[in-house]
Amino acid sequence: MAADSLEVQVKRLIVEELPARFEQLTPDTSLFHHLGVDGADGWEFMETFSERFGVDISEFEPRRHFGPEAGCNPIVALVVLVFRPQWSRFIPITVADLVEAAQSRKWKTPDRAPV
Repeated sequence: MAADSLEVQVKRLIVEELPARFEQLTPDTSLFHHLGVDGADGWEFMETFSERFGVDISEFEPRRHFGPEAGCNPIVALVVLVFRPQWSRFIPITVADLVEAAQSRKWKTPDRAPV
């Protein structure tokens, strides 16, 4: 049997560690926006990803990709939902970004605008 592609290996890790089904994962699937990965869970996933694929994440900045772990004040949640202030927007991490990092063995923040 041929070795699994790097994309398949990354998807398997996501399924092992996060609330996701393999068939729902595409290169554009975002950890935060599609899978709801946030706060400490996002950082823990990235640490596990780094260990599994030997990726240097020394330049990874969780606050650029994930919100806080703690529960939110309902008024703040309403403001975020209605007005989407800049501080509530994050740079998505997609399956394709993880595959690219696994290939290069170094995390590079995707060059895209926060959403």
